[in-house]
Amino acid sequence: MILQKQMMKMKTLKMMRQ
Repeated sequence: MILQKQMMKMKTLKMMRQ
């Protein structure tokens, strides 16, 4: 699903930012 992939990308970005 595209939604799931988008969520994963956002999560990864947030994790990387932390």
